[in-house]
Amino acid sequence: MWLPKIKIRKPNKGEIADVVDAKGNEFLGEFFQTFKGEFFSGDKPTSNSQPLQAKDTFESNSPYNNPNNFKPEFTPPTGKELANGSFKRYFLRDKANKNIVEITKQRFQNFSPTLYSEVVAVDWILTPPAKDVFFNGVKFEGAETKNKRTIEEVSKTFEGLDQYIESYSQFVPESNISGDKTTPPAESNTTFDLPSPS
Repeated sequence: MWLPKIKIRKPNKGEIADVVDAKGNEFLGEFFQTFKGEFFSGDKPTSNSQPLQAKDTFESNSPYNNPNNFKPEFTPPTGKELANGSFKRYFLRDKANKNIVEITKQRFQNFSPTLYSEVVAVDWILTPPAKDVFFNGVKFEGAETKNKRTIEEVSKTFEGLDQYIESYSQFVPESNISGDKTTPPAESNTTFDLPSPS
């Protein structure tokens, strides 16, 4: 970024005591303020300047200060989605305190990116059976295993989602597969000895 000197100034540390980065972590280095009141890292504008925010502003903007901003809003799958075997689930995360709630598709589509919150959409498998099934010793993954793998992958960038999800088989219809088919086959202990060379 580049700005003429007349459009940047060193903030008054008496007015702005603390600034935080996009994740809400305290920033300890040099920072400057633009003519628009925005804060950036560094002593002058460069391509490496990162956006910052006054700590008190960050905290007052947190969705938790307005309960309606961080209220769980969830819609179960429709009949059509159940027939299709999957649907989208949407989640909102507060970057400062790591809390997560599930939200509706409409709220997800209307979400505006901010320094303090982020959203993610996840494909959720609904095709039964929920549990893994074994036929002739061959394992076929159930919806539970597939959903867990998806959430673990998403959690690499959307931290905490794997802790938020309580059931990976949620909304998956029951199947008529007998219980013995969901039990892993016993491990074979078949061994044989090779004759020693004479």
